[in-house]
Amino acid sequence: MDYYRKLEFKFRITDLIDPKQDYHLWICSFSLALQDLLKTHKLLFELVDSDKFADFTFYFYKLGLGFVKESMDIIESCLMSSSRDKLNSIEFFKERHQEFFEMINNNQDYSFVKSVMDESRNKVFHYNNFHVRNDAKPIRNILIELEKEKLDTSLVISIDDPFSNDLRFAEDIQVNQLFMILEKRSNDKDISTNLNKISKVMADVISLLCIIIFDFVKENGNKPRIRKISYK
Repeated sequence: MDYYRKLEFKFRITDLIDPKQDYHLWICSFSLALQDLLKTHKLLFELVDSDKFADFTFYFYKLGLGFVKESMDIIESCLMSSSRDKLNSIEFFKERHQEFFEMINNNQDYSFVKSVMDESRNKVFHYNNFHVRNDAKPIRNILIELEKEKLDTSLVISIDDPFSNDLRFAEDIQVNQLFMILEKRSNDKDISTNLNKISKVMADVISLLCIIIFDFVKENGNKPRIRKISYK
């Protein structure tokens, strides 16, 4: 398989995806994961150089953490399912996945990433619920640390114009939640180094999903009712 080839098709979903085949359903799940990752990271790349929307960079980064963890989980789940032989038969997938698996499970420099992503995902998608989960301690600790640092922050709040609102102090809390998780989970205390390692894991997961979906489309895209736009 050539990674540099590009396949482009126009089709009705059921001409490509057979709902009666389990592997086709896995492909749908992989495609949802890849699309979320691609949209998130494309926006991240654009926002980094944007003066107007630079403040949204962290928002999309934390979404990306959650999407990557979910993507890792479904790849591993598929490899434990009846479709595992199909995945392992894909050219380059088994080798790439083995390298990835070794990196995040047995490489000391990267072993912290899974736990960071898992905990970060919970912080992003589950707000602190002091009554149900009794999880007031993390926020309390962050507020104490921010007080020590004498951090200046801000907020804009309006009832009449809600989309002008900006609770910057809340984002400062979340940024520091991520930093505290990194500090707790990683032996390397350099934030920049740890974020670069997480970015590599994100890129590797995107690559694995691309390999899976490219193989499926190449194998199933020759049906009569699927119109090939380009293959280059």
